[in-house]
Amino acid sequence: MEYPNIDWRAYSHIIRGVQRKVILKYLNKPMTPTELKDELRDFERKRRVRKSKEIKIIRGLNFNNISRILRSFDKLGIVKCLTPNEKVGRIYVLTEKGEKLKKYLIQRKLI
Repeated sequence: MEYPNIDWRAYSHIIRGVQRKVILKYLNKPMTPTELKDELRDFERKRRVRKSKEIKIIRGLNFNNISRILRSFDKLGIVKCLTPNEKVGRIYVLTEKGEKLKKYLIQRKLI
């Protein structure tokens, strides 16, 4: 059986947490944690989020959760902080590694 060339440590980190999966799924462009939270709320309001479980996860996410998860993604190379010297308003973007993981998780219907 062929296994894709992905970072399995990062994969394991993501699939262990429902909040991590949601954040990876909705991080589509360079964003601050606040922008990501606002985008998640907009998705929920417009009912583009169809799964009730996902709605509960989104409602449970706060700014601190999002920031902490993005920092953990940064350490694993899933995202890159474009403004690391800023104390407020750090901007995060998916790396090539993060895009690859996201695509693989979508293919497997895990996010």
